[in-house]
Amino acid sequence: MIVVVVSNYLIIGSGLSAFTCFLKKANTKVLASIYDNKKTKIEKSYKFYECNKIGGNTNIWGGIIDINKLNKLKIKNKKFSSFIENNFFFKISKISSSSKFKHVGLINEKNTNKIFRIKKKFYDSKLIDFNLIKIIIKKKFLILKSEKKSIYAKKINLCVGNLGLLKILYNSKILNNDDIITFKDGNIKYGLNFNLKRENYYVPMSPFQVIRTLIFGKTITTYKYDEKNFLDNLIVQIYGNNIKTYRYKVSDILNNRRASNLRFFISNHLTNLAINHMPVDKFIKKKTKKIIINCGGVMKKYIIGPVSQNIIYNSFINC
Repeated sequence: MIVVVVSNYLIIGSGLSAFTCFLKKANTKVLASIYDNKKTKIEKSYKFYECNKIGGNTNIWGGIIDINKLNKLKIKNKKFSSFIENNFFFKISKISSSSKFKHVGLINEKNTNKIFRIKKKFYDSKLIDFNLIKIIIKKKFLILKSEKKSIYAKKINLCVGNLGLLKILYNSKILNNDDIITFKDGNIKYGLNFNLKRENYYVPMSPFQVIRTLIFGKTITTYKYDEKNFLDNLIVQIYGNNIKTYRYKVSDILNNRRASNLRFFISNHLTNLAINHMPVDKFIKKKTKKIIINCGGVMKKYIIGPVSQNIIYNSFINC
């Protein structure tokens, strides 16, 4: 077993939350599993669906943004607004020239129209190849364990997926088999761009984009839909208001390997993640104040439509 003593504060993960925290605290080391970029490691269980490679789920779905909600968050916090406008990696652009979808945005690369993908090189030399399996909580520090390494830290920011988080907590004996996990989630449907209902949220998609996504497993490199091109806005991805609360035992989640829905018919935006009816962040704080949690599950309200703007905001504030 190799023991490595590092800085007082570490970021765990490599997705949108982790990258946001890394940009805010640029000298912080980041621990993440570095898989072969040509392979996509997917873990799933019921409504959980997670990509465990550099960039996480953001690199599969492409960061769709609700521009209206983003603008409200920018007004709420001037430092966050400056971060969105002045970071060197990404910008926000409209997905379509149609006024019907003027509130739907994309996270693009700063200097191109390509969809923003988080790359290993963005973390520079601060990225450490480390697959966190469990955490041992001591009075003055934490011991992070992988299969071959132990890393000591005074504080960590867990920017991992909801399913990954539950696995780490279970392996750390913070969760037990019979503990109850609850969360809220909705589903996604697809339809034609006609007679759209006000209570739903719609993201335009061309037939080419739908086929490309289903065959290759993620959104295309770049796209912007032209209002004058009928096919560009023909299909819509529909986020409905049919929100449900789900309840499982920890053992059921961790022993299951199947998703409840086909991949592109889940919102993957589950919120209100709770352990024995206590919000997951509060549950962890009762155990220790040395662990910060940043995942979609800590959101207290289910959002119909894109959540990337809230993921970035929450991570920026909570790191």
